[in-house]
Amino acid sequence: MITADEGALKSRLRSFFGESCRAVVQYTNPLKALDNLKEIEPDAVICRAADYPRHWKLLVKELREFRGRDEAVFVLAVNDDFDSAEADKAVYLGVNFLYPDRLETKDDLLNLRKRIGGRIAVPHRSPIDSWVPEASEKLSFMFRHPGENRMISGRFTAISPAGGLFRPDDSGDIPELETGMEIPGGTMRIGESVISMGTRVIIDGEGIYLVFTDFADNGFQNLFHEIHRRGSAELDDRAGLL
Repeated sequence: MITADEGALKSRLRSFFGESCRAVVQYTNPLKALDNLKEIEPDAVICRAADYPRHWKLLVKELREFRGRDEAVFVLAVNDDFDSAEADKAVYLGVNFLYPDRLETKDDLLNLRKRIGGRIAVPHRSPIDSWVPEASEKLSFMFRHPGENRMISGRFTAISPAGGLFRPDDSGDIPELETGMEIPGGTMRIGESVISMGTRVIIDGEGIYLVFTDFADNGFQNLFHEIHRRGSAELDDRAGLL
């Protein structure tokens, strides 16, 4: 989770963290970030102190209420004006480390990923965090091919808030997609919800995996709720068979 006023920051960070199939979400309103912190349960929070000199304290305090320093990383991006008294407060409240407020060059981001990646493991997803639709529950997805003016449609055979396994309706569309390809403006239909999102393609031995990189409006929250609701229902069904 990123809390910063610069909207373009997410696109830079997702190119470095999205490859590990992590969803990257940004809030420019710190109060909305605070409201959704428990719901999203981020593995890492990056907050720009200069943008929100008071709210970063509320964010780290709230995160530490339910996730410790060893469970979730809180990075405070600071500039030269950040004084030692504020740095002491950051350590006391539970900030993992301070980082220069550049986040612009490739080296900046590589170093940040290295420091964060050494503190968090690849998350284990419980059934509530993922969903494997039945054949009758068609989880459709449609997008325009980024290099050609034609539509590709298909469905997700498994999905989590970070991304999902995609199966095109026409198998001939598979060779047209390449790893790293950015796909803006895709449309997912899940139950009664229609969610607009951007994705990035990862092709491996299992097929085509689409990492979710961007959501319109409240798309991430809507997707999270839909997956959680279905995952909870699956657990209840299993419990009823025991």
